[in-house]
This record gives sequence, C-alpha cells and structure tokens, in this order.
Amino acid sequence: MFPLLFDLHRIPIQLWDESRLANNALEMYDSGELLVTTFEGKPDLWNTKPPLLIWLQVGMMHLLGGPSELAIRIPSAAAAVASVLLLIGFSARGLGSWGTGLAAGFILVTIPGYVSTHMARTGDYDSMLIWWLILGLVSFFQFLETNRPQYLLLWGLSITAAIMTKGVAALLGSPALLLYAILQGRLWQLLRQPRVWAVLLGALVMPALYYLTREAAAPGYWHAVVINELGGRFAGTLDEHQGPWTYYLNNMQHHLLGPWKYCLLPASIILALERPSAARRLSVLLFFFIVCWLTIISTAQTKLEWYPGPVYPLLAWLMGMALNAVYHRAQQWLPTATRRWQPLFGLAALLLLILVPYQNIIQSIIDQRSGKESWSEDTSTPSFLRHYLREHPDFRTIALVYPGGYRPLHSFYTRAYAHQGILLSLTLPNDLQKFKPGEEVIVYNQATKNELLATYQTVLLYEQDGTAAYSIQGKR
Repeated sequence: MFPLLFDLHRIPIQLWDESRLANNALEMYDSGELLVTTFEGKPDLWNTKPPLLIWLQVGMMHLLGGPSELAIRIPSAAAAVASVLLLIGFSARGLGSWGTGLAAGFILVTIPGYVSTHMARTGDYDSMLIWWLILGLVSFFQFLETNRPQYLLLWGLSITAAIMTKGVAALLGSPALLLYAILQGRLWQLLRQPRVWAVLLGALVMPALYYLTREAAAPGYWHAVVINELGGRFAGTLDEHQGPWTYYLNNMQHHLLGPWKYCLLPASIILALERPSAARRLSVLLFFFIVCWLTIISTAQTKLEWYPGPVYPLLAWLMGMALNAVYHRAQQWLPTATRRWQPLFGLAALLLLILVPYQNIIQSIIDQRSGKESWSEDTSTPSFLRHYLREHPDFRTIALVYPGGYRPLHSFYTRAYAHQGILLSLTLPNDLQKFKPGEEVIVYNQATKNELLATYQTVLLYEQDGTAAYSIQGKR
C-alpha cells in the first residue's frame, strides 16, 4: 500500500486533468452548488463527467478544513487501496488463495502505468472508476458462481457508481460479461430472470436522473456530453490526442507495464495449462475484459495514455494466479520436511521478485516532488509556493507572473491559498512595469526573470529549481 499513499501531499497538483477537477471541487466547496460543476464560475462543459468524485473531494475539503493536495487525492488513493484489498480479500475467500492476492497486490503497486500521474495517486477519475469496475467484475462472477441475490445487487450498485464516476466509460467492458456468460452457458438463464432486468434498470436510474436534472439546471450540458463522450472521442480526435491502433500496446510494452511485460506470456501459458477451477474461470473473465477494453479504446480515434488503466489490476491478478500455480507446483517437488517453511520461502521469493520494480516506483514518486515527472511545464511553481510559504508564513499579497492562457494550476492554488489568507495576484509579463517598492514577485520563466531584474532593484527572498521570489526595492 505504501506506494499508493507515500508523498500524496507533497507532489504538486498536475495539469492534466487533476487541476481541472481540483478547480471543479474547490468552486463547489466555495459555492455550495452540488449539482452543476463549474470552472471559473461558469458551468463546465469541457469536463462533463458526473460528479461522484467531485462530491467526495468536496467532502474531504470539509473534513480536512479546506482545500489541499491531500483533500483532492484521498478519494482516488482510497479507491486504489480498496482495489488492492479486493484482490487480496477475494483471492483468499473466493479462490481460497492468500498467495494469489498478495502477489497480485504487490505487482499492481509496482506497475508504472498504475502508480503514476492521472491514475492511482492523483485526483482524477480513473482510480475510482477502476475500483468500481473490479467490484462489478467480482460481483458478476460470484453471482454466476453462486446465484446469490446480494452479488447481483452489488453488481448493479457498482454499475451505478461507475457511471456516476466517469460516464459512458463505465460501460466499455460490458461486452466481456456478455461473452463470458455465453461461454458458461448462462446467458439465457440470466435473460429469463426478472431480477436481473430490474437490477440493470435500477442501475441506470440514478445516472439518468442526474443527466436530466443537470441539463435542466444548465441547458447545453447534454449536447456537450454527446460531443465529448458519446461520439467525439470515438468518431474523431479531441485536442489532437491521436495515435495508431497499436498506441496502447506500444506504450504498455515500452514503459507502462515496466518489467512485468516479460511475465505476461509465461503467466498466460501457465494459466491455460491449469485444471478447471474457480481461479481458471475467473482468469477467463479477466482475459475477456482485458481484450474487450483494449480493443474498444484502440478503435477510438482519441487516444490518451491513461485509458488502459482498468486492465492493470486484472493483469496483476492474472500474474498473481500464475505465480500461485507455480508455487503449488514447486511444493510437490520440495521435501515434505520443508512444508512448514514453504510459505516463508514463497513470500521471500515474491519480495525478491518485486524488489527492483518497487524501488523504481518509489524513486519515480520522489522525482514528482519537484515536477520532474509531469505533463506540465510549470508544475514546479506549486512546489515552490509550498516551500516558500512554509518558510515565510506571514499573511500577505504576492504577485505571481505567469504567461497567461489555460492555467488551471494557477487558478486552483490562487483560490486555495486565499483560504489561508495569502492573496496571489496573477500578473502577465507585459504588466511588469506596475510593481511598487515592497511588493513580492514570483517568476519562474527565465526571460521574465531577466526582464524583472533589468527593470527593478530587487532582493532575492527564495529560489528553487529556477523559480524565484523577489522583493521589489525600486526601479533602476
């Protein structure tokens, strides 16, 4: 669990798309408007996802006493922790194997694509979506295995929550469930049960009510949803995010899976040779879901690096099952006298296997503190602000010179620091001539810094990674 929680509060808010959601949550926190998400005071028609995650972030702001990186990220991190616990818990109770769950959990928290920006550790939709999808898969599987109504209800609730988290993306893996039911010879039996139809209908009621109410409150919302989610991302390219149909496979091979890419083929062979069991049936369902998800997102014209997110826990689970199978085969070859020590040997082997990937993940998290791993060129500014304001805690007004344009990072931190009594005034580079003696100015662009120093006599107050704070003494 450590890689999921380590340093959550120290890493600056990320530009894509965490800062947008952070602004949505902070504006909802300030206004008390829970239905319509806003950006810069207007209904947000760019981020059209339902607001379950935003609501949870607002709740964390109330709980923690105001906006912060931690308040924005705790819901996503908690969902990631819950996902790992589900892999472990269901493996132990549903499959009768603690080893499978432990191996899957260790592998998952060392997959670079999962423990990265926009996934398990940032305030984005994907981590929570993944949790609901895994819960839905397990519930569907258990319902087919046991026919118990509680699993059917849990499956319906997971569908509702997944849609309320990330809209239509929650349904992309649904064909996999249909294929699995057909393979198991259970599809006709499911279709004949009124309770199945009732649960499916009930699962769609709350999302439908939300979309209708949101459209009524701010007309134009549904049109934006159609463009942004239902058609735009599949039929066309949004914001020039494009690539070949092998885009995700290439990314997973090159860096998103890390060293675990070498384990996929052996794991598949091992599981294919296993005798029929609940674990093997589950592996078939997971395989169907992985193939279905990757096929659909690869077919879409819009491609973004984090879209394969839901397959990472399932790949980790399959590898965990394969490692558990290898462990049990090895038990047959070991002397009976070593039986009591074999679990310790197995755990030691697992820890040795994940040692290097674990070290790499921790180092990548440490690198994020100063924005070294980020899609934003100015993530160092929030890191600078946090350190500077901690060493200079007196309340005051500070001018932050920024280049203009789309800067939700600056918007969030400006509003967040205002809650602490620190007023950040955003200033464009062409307004450098307006500063007066005694004012504090922060600049992170070298060209702007040179112009400031050529215009004013200054005293350097603080500097970090190229960003600097100056006190204006007067003009030269």
